[in-house]
Amino acid sequence: MTLPLISVVIPTYGREEVLRDTLANVIQQDYPNYEVLVVDQTQNHEPETDAYLNELAATEKIRLFRVNWASLPGARNYAVRRAHGEIILFIDDDVQLPPGCIAALARNFA
Repeated sequence: MTLPLISVVIPTYGREEVLRDTLANVIQQDYPNYEVLVVDQTQNHEPETDAYLNELAATEKIRLFRVNWASLPGARNYAVRRAHGEIILFIDDDVQLPPGCIAALARNFA
């Protein structure tokens, strides 16, 4: 069985530590076929957050899109147009997914 690619879309605006926590949580998911798209609408991050986002993007753990406007629906639509997944999972920048969440979602579409 081919596992569907799931695009996890995370719009963010003005978040720092909570965003880092959310991203750390999402990239620990055990599902093998997903991408994480972060649409960053924050003009200036704390240095720790900026470095973390750049590191994740450089190591291809996330796809980072920095935009110079702020709109939650606009950010979601922006990500959907760039997503490669068959399934789109929208989450906020302050959530913690339970272990196995993305795999459970994929099973619902099998």
